[in-house]
Amino acid sequence: MTFGALAGWVVAALAAGVGAAVTALFFMKVRHPRVLVPSLLLWRRVLDEDRQVSFWERVRKAVSYAVAVLVPLLVVLALGRPERHAAGSAGGPLTVVLDSSLSMLAERPDGRTRWAAARDRALSLAGGDADVTVLTTADGIVGGPTSDREALRVALNGVGPAEAGPFPQIAGDAQTVFITDGVTPYDVPAGVRVESVFATAANAGITAFDVRRDWRTEGRYEAYVELANFAAEPRQVTLAVDVAGSRIFERQIALNADEVVRQSLPFEAGEGGVVRAAIAGGGHDAVPQDDEAFAWVASARPSVVTLVTRRNPPLETLLSFDGTVTVERIEPEQWRTGPGAQNLSPRSRSVVVFDRWAPERPPSQPALFIAPPAAPWLPLAGTPERSAVWARADESHAAVRGVDGRTLRFDEVHKYDLSSWTPLAFTSRGAPLVAVREPGGVGQALFAFDVTRGNIANDPAFPVLVGGVLEWFARTSPVRVEQPGTVRLPADVTAVRRAQGGAMDARRVGDVVVADLREPGVYLAERPSGQLAIAINAGSRASSNVRHSSRADAASTAAPPASAGLWIWLVAAALMLVAIEWYTWQRRVTV
Repeated sequence: MTFGALAGWVVAALAAGVGAAVTALFFMKVRHPRVLVPSLLLWRRVLDEDRQVSFWERVRKAVSYAVAVLVPLLVVLALGRPERHAAGSAGGPLTVVLDSSLSMLAERPDGRTRWAAARDRALSLAGGDADVTVLTTADGIVGGPTSDREALRVALNGVGPAEAGPFPQIAGDAQTVFITDGVTPYDVPAGVRVESVFATAANAGITAFDVRRDWRTEGRYEAYVELANFAAEPRQVTLAVDVAGSRIFERQIALNADEVVRQSLPFEAGEGGVVRAAIAGGGHDAVPQDDEAFAWVASARPSVVTLVTRRNPPLETLLSFDGTVTVERIEPEQWRTGPGAQNLSPRSRSVVVFDRWAPERPPSQPALFIAPPAAPWLPLAGTPERSAVWARADESHAAVRGVDGRTLRFDEVHKYDLSSWTPLAFTSRGAPLVAVREPGGVGQALFAFDVTRGNIANDPAFPVLVGGVLEWFARTSPVRVEQPGTVRLPADVTAVRRAQGGAMDARRVGDVVVADLREPGVYLAERPSGQLAIAINAGSRASSNVRHSSRADAASTAAPPASAGLWIWLVAAALMLVAIEWYTWQRRVTV
């Protein structure tokens, strides 16, 4: 028997103190009141009478004393939160590692999740006075080393399943226990005792969800949804997609056993916002967290594009495809004598595109420079590269993510002094094709090639590239789609909040900001240069398939639910004894 709320010696001391106090009170001599009577003759005859004393009359005082002591002792034990000691747990310092992968969210036949069963098992293993250290595969050490069971309980209540990490770097021995469902593979050191909380479960979920801008169609987006049925029997679900709370799509979809279905949905986003896909129906579902997925449509994308060019029909046509964006074309002379000459701020949510021309001073708003001539702030750095091809790009940057430029051909690529720029795409000979910078937190991009030469304007990759740059200017497209867990954000993030409202905790660790985002949804990170949107989705093919396990043959040893509820039975027993004692005292059966 171990105690979860108090140390064993504290419970023993309280029990001893309460027992002594009750004993002193029970056997305390009561001074009877004096009563004057006219004669003692009657009382002497009563006292001298020899009557038979029954066995109960001899022991009833002892019974009453036992009940008087037992009731407060039961209450003291209940305050200590007693729990059955786990059979077979070894003595000495113990290390318990919990698998906190998202598959641990699956529900077991007893109604608890696998995570809850693993947590109960970890607490039941932490018995006695030995120090216990508890780790999870997502958070590392969360409690210990300590023998305080309540401290470990509080620590485990503060964490939960998240994106799976590697197995902690610890020495494997008989005093290390790993509690897992076996769905996520881990490199477990030899000697570690593995216990399983797996129980087969059927689940259907959204395993992939993304939204992309369709730059060839006016004001349109396209949503990609992947549904999977990880069950032995077919089921029918209803897929619904909402944009900013308005339903734009709803359809019933039949899923066969272990089938994956993909849906493509074009839609108009309007003012944009949170895009939510959800499935419903189909019977019991083991993991409700993957029944919905989220994405984000930029609601602050540029509303005005000022195109400074003498003439570029392909670029004008591309920019005018989006009906929500107003394209204003002006000649370079108009920029010299207009707002640019006085360095005035243009209207909000606007972008300037300089086509084969550059001002003497860089603008103070988001700008795209396409094959500009040399300028004081942008000197040339060599002779142009002829007959170049797109070779590689930094896919981690939003401006070039998703651009397949393998078919692009460039007649001429200019070379600039990019000491203050970050190159993102390169030719096969290493010349930068696309570069970006953020002076004062304002994004600016550079194309080192002329879009009117070669096959650029007619290549499918060009609209994707232009669209990616404009979305990067807006700073409201998701940096990435993440699974629940700790998310690393840029160092200039000042706050993180839910898209629907509500601040989240964010802290600086070294040169990054980290936020613990474990609930599916869309979160917005505030930066001086704009917002970053992060979509948190729990579903994936790896975590949603909770029907199979590499540890399915291991015995489930999770602590039974009643183990942590013994205090309830102790309190109930104390109340019952009080009721019985009161009833018998009223009938003069006990003293």
